[in-house]
Amino acid sequence: MIKLKFVIEDSQIILSVKNSIADLPVSVDGELISSKEDKEDSHGFGMKNIVGVIDKYGGRYVIDFDDKWFSVSTIIPV
Repeated sequence: MIKLKFVIEDSQIILSVKNSIADLPVSVDGELISSKEDKEDSHGFGMKNIVGVIDKYGGRYVIDFDDKWFSVSTIIPV
């Protein structure tokens, strides 16, 4: 299940995405590592790309997770 919230408020884009998870994410040196079996070929770049876009436009983000949800919340100035 994926939950999405998108709002433009006070000259900011507020975007929150929550994705249900079966297993907790793994991180190495503070960087999230893909748990997908074929990660060598085509996985593991999604969060890097998202963070790159947020940084490019002067935004901020928070990554959070628990045993049921992985979430990314961003605020980007318009």
